Amino acid sequence: MPDAEPADRSEEEQERLNRQMTELLNELRVAMPGVQVLFAFLLTVPFQQRFETVSPFQRDVYLVTLLAAALPGRRLHVVADAAYHGPALRVLPAKVTWTCRLPRTAVLYGLAPPRTGRRGRPRTKGERLGTPADLARQATWTTRRVVTYHGRTDIKHIATVRCLWYGSFRTQAVTVVLVRDEATTSGYDLALITTDDTAAAGPARIVSRYAMRWSVEQAVADARNVRGAGEARTRPRLAVERTVPFALLAHPLIGVWYARHG
Repeated sequence: MPDAEPADRSEEEQERLNRQMTELLNELRVAMPGVQVLFAFLLTVPFQQRFETVSPFQRDVYLVTLLAAALPGRRLHVVADAAYHGPALRVLPAKVTWTCRLPRTAVLYGLAPPRTGRRGRPRTKGERLGTPADLARQATWTTRRVVTYHGRTDIKHIATVRCLWYGSFRTQAVTVVLVRDEATTSGYDLALITTDDTAAAGPARIVSRYAMRWSVEQAVADARNVRGAGEARTRPRLAVERTVPFALLAHPLIGVWYARHG
């Protein structure tokens, strides 16, 4: 009889796992139609007449939102240059993180102070922290090994500051990642801003993530300069929209073909 007790407990554990799996599948059956409706709605947006009036940056944010709806189980990390910031980022899905270079003129603020319980409108931001250069003068720096361009490991000095970039993200807390080269002793060489909540615990990963975009930049430059994507003699809009994507697609295909059969 004593030997039968573990078997009973094991059977109860299996039943519990089966029940949890059944509940999870039921929740997915309820959630999937909503995801499908949202995805279908987003697919119809480009066919609206006013879609042509939005800025290229707003279209990029729309594309990211569309991908997030098409991949509901994935967490998306977007990396962009300094030009890709603005009020459009305030409506990003919760599972999308956005990392970009921080302009030198950006003004940052501390996090909003806790409510005091007094009457009146609560404060939405803290004290003015200043520009990235101001943050660099007061930051605490740590030395880390970071994987950067072309998979190279470099020694970098990194500092992080949790704050608000009120102009772009309003009251959403963001993390500023300041980077110095090994020989730099003052100021900063690179300033990044990210919505990734784990940036403070792993800033080296954020720097490596930003460095990964260099391969994309190099691919575009090679397609333009080597394959001639930027030398097409086409002027009509539709011709440009066909020629440039084809050149960008042909460039990696030629490289793969040469590596395998050249």
